[in-house]
Amino acid sequence: MRIALGQLESGADIQANLAAIDRFAAEAARDGAGLVAFPEYATYEKKKVDATFPAVAEPLDGPVCRELAAIARRHRIAVVAGVVETSEEPGRAYNTLVAFGPDGGLRAFYRKIHLFDAQGFGESEFIKPGSSTAPVVFEYGECGSA
Repeated sequence: MRIALGQLESGADIQANLAAIDRFAAEAARDGAGLVAFPEYATYEKKKVDATFPAVAEPLDGPVCRELAAIARRHRIAVVAGVVETSEEPGRAYNTLVAFGPDGGLRAFYRKIHLFDAQGFGESEFIKPGSSTAPVVFEYGECGSA
């Protein structure tokens, strides 16, 4: 299976980020990739994590993930991308990677555990660490586990 890696210059405009993900997924699918992977915070990013991250956070069945699922379905390609997910703790969100199959179904998700708190970057102030240290795997195509 061909795997494409999509490096984006994501910003605070979620719709623009989703449009870029859509364009890259279409190109990757045309080039024969079966899976395209984007980085953490692919759908929302700023130079510094601040209170806007929990403010824009959504559940895994919210509009951002529904659009990622639609992109996967539209281009018949598995999509892995970073989203800002709501948490049960007010004022903090999860930094989550989601994986959608080419049918648009949610295959797996991973909540980042080790947050970046160095060099003036305090991710843990507004991001809640995930609780599971178990590896996250999903089966897809000839690769078996990805």
